[in-house]
Amino acid sequence: MSDITYKVTETRIMGKIDKNTTIIFDDICEAEQYFKKEYGCFNTYFGYSTIINGPLLDFTSSVLDHDIYNNEDRDNINYVHNKNTINLIFPDEQLRISGSKSFMYKFPFVKALIEGDFNKGNFIKYAYTENFGVDSKEEIPGSTTIIIENDLESILLDNPITIRKKNWETKKWWKIEDVVIENMYQLIIQFNTEHHYNNKFINSESYGDAYQDASY
Repeated sequence: MSDITYKVTETRIMGKIDKNTTIIFDDICEAEQYFKKEYGCFNTYFGYSTIINGPLLDFTSSVLDHDIYNNEDRDNINYVHNKNTINLIFPDEQLRISGSKSFMYKFPFVKALIEGDFNKGNFIKYAYTENFGVDSKEEIPGSTTIIIENDLESILLDNPITIRKKNWETKKWWKIEDVVIENMYQLIIQFNTEHHYNNKFINSESYGDAYQDASY
């Protein structure tokens, strides 16, 4: 397939995909490449529904779409495009949130989109083919993928949640604080902040220890 031509229910169209049709990709990597190119979702967050007193999100800077070398990369791309996964793509923010139904249904707006009959033009229907032998190919249905034009702040949780986070004072001192999360924006900001400072202080301390060990 060329960069701008995709197979759509046994026919090919040029340019923008009609959202009421099903896009058929040659493989899972081509599906991932399409969504990155079309919507700029180079950053992906993974949502969880079973973590208590901790962040509901995990993050990968990029889901690899080619040259998959290890199991983690393969698991990431398989999770994102699994038929049971729900993906929210925010083009204006250039990010994607992938999660289970139980996670996504914590947000009434998302639940209403999936169960209702409105805004179905924002759903991207797609599938990809998988080789299971020399002469054996199977068409695999993709995830439930929704293009979201709303602001992250407007996507509220059904009930505010309180999570515990580290509040770093210095690289050697932090304290646990309770944080109330009410919407998707706060959830992402909280995770990004904690992730940043954890990496900044924990990694710098590790590198310092490694430097000291090497100096002897």
